[in-house]
Amino acid sequence: SQVVIIGSTNSGKSSLLRALTNAKPIVAPYPFSTDKPTPGMMYYEDVEIQLVELPAILTEELGETQYTSRSLGLVKNSDGVIILLDGLKDPVKQLERILELLDEAGISIKPKKGEIIIEKKDSGGVRIVAFGKFHGTYREVEELLRNVGIKNAVVKIYGDASIEDLEETIVRETIYKKALIVLNKVDAIQSTELDRLKSMIENLQIPFTFISAEKKENLEDLKEKIFKSLGLIRVYTQKDGVVSRKPIVMNENATVRELAERIHKDLARNMKYARIWGRSVKIQGQQVGSDHILQDGDIVEIYSS
Repeated sequence: SQVVIIGSTNSGKSSLLRALTNAKPIVAPYPFSTDKPTPGMMYYEDVEIQLVELPAILTEELGETQYTSRSLGLVKNSDGVIILLDGLKDPVKQLERILELLDEAGISIKPKKGEIIIEKKDSGGVRIVAFGKFHGTYREVEELLRNVGIKNAVVKIYGDASIEDLEETIVRETIYKKALIVLNKVDAIQSTELDRLKSMIENLQIPFTFISAEKKENLEDLKEKIFKSLGLIRVYTQKDGVVSRKPIVMNENATVRELAERIHKDLARNMKYARIWGRSVKIQGQQVGSDHILQDGDIVEIYSS
């Protein structure tokens, strides 16, 4: 997974990248010391996440920079985004301005109640797999897809979604990105200003934390929040009683079938059932089918014909 770090110049992006990863970016008191994307690898327990510091999208006066357009383009291609705010310079105004720029670029970070994924297929007609509540009918889905030339597809619905959400998924130009808002230099902010910021972020319903990158305060908590903000789970495979040391990283709400497909298409095709040890089952070693939804830390042994 790749997470990009955006913010105004001198907000502490380079210090954060240096503190969390093996990267050695230039940390300087002058503006625009980062003029190109700088990657580094962050380790959270047994998961690797690539962090990329992007050149500043805002000046200290909150105007656009020569890098704004290019950096926002890279946000679109990422799995998630860290919005880094500078505690020294009115973080509420910074956040408002960054949200404006993201909106203008067609990027939304506001969490959705539900998510719809459409996987086009070569045959088999339209199939709906709902992992939540869908406010619509099979006929409506089939007709909507047929109108845009899709005859064969698996429509996966997570959470609470409607036929209007499906329509938006098909025609929308807005890209949704998972986000985490991070306040840097927290020791420099007044309590009233911090309260204003917290209130604004609560309304946005976006995960939030505060740190001091320079003093390396609250960084372990930040690593956990980065992982959780991506909506990922770790699944361990087992064969003949031996559990894999490295996890397979999947999206939340992933099924046993999707895990089997990740391992090998033949395994998914010939799968009979699976046994699971972990939080997703009531009885350890429970036998489950291919539509069983996995949880973080599950150990899975798949049996095939």
